[in-house]
Amino acid sequence: MFDIKADFRPLIRTLNDLEKRQIPFATALALTRSAQAGQRAVAREMPSIFDKPTPFTMRSNYVKPATRTDLVAAVHLRDRASNGAATSRYLAPNIIGGPRALKKSELILRAAGILAPGKFLMPGLAAELDAYGNINKGQLTKVLSVVKALDGTSAFRRRGQGKRRNEKYFAIRPGTNRGGLKPAVYERIGRNVVPVYGFGSQPRYEPIFDLYGIVREAAEAALTDEFRKALRHALATARRR
Repeated sequence: MFDIKADFRPLIRTLNDLEKRQIPFATALALTRSAQAGQRAVAREMPSIFDKPTPFTMRSNYVKPATRTDLVAAVHLRDRASNGAATSRYLAPNIIGGPRALKKSELILRAAGILAPGKFLMPGLAAELDAYGNINKGQLTKVLSVVKALDGTSAFRRRGQGKRRNEKYFAIRPGTNRGGLKPAVYERIGRNVVPVYGFGSQPRYEPIFDLYGIVREAAEAALTDEFRKALRHALATARRR
């Protein structure tokens, strides 16, 4: 979250009574529009910071508008999402640095005894990636549906047959050895066995996304002009409100 506040007291002393009565409305409007300027600046900067950011990531923040009784506009990262992938959670390491949190898919694999504590999913040669370079959700869903049907062995297979008739997924659990294969999730296509997801150490990120700095610079640059425009608007519409 980033709060935008302002002190217009020096300017207020130069205004007449009618103008002063419009100050709360004008200030709230100016703060909100300045926060929106910061939000737009973030959207402009994201493609140069992240490699092919998804539309979901591009919509990662929202503006909480100021009101006459609460003269604070705020730019928030979304902390809730329909798919459970709140941007406040997965973008935080890029903003402040630090380790990546566990994803829902990793929690499922860990609960099934396939992913060892301290290990995280890494795309393998057979991993299908989407247009943004992320793990394809369709393939991941197939793998996880198999995990839920585990029979207690070191391998698991997808129920039924897919578009490729001989497609099978299986996993090598931690502490086991099967034909010299390391612990990972594999896909068997014909006679070939290719890793879908490897198990690696926890990814750590450097702070590359200066969210607060981007918002602050854009909002502060817009604030004075936005206040002047908001005050003119407030005076022009005073009799209609």
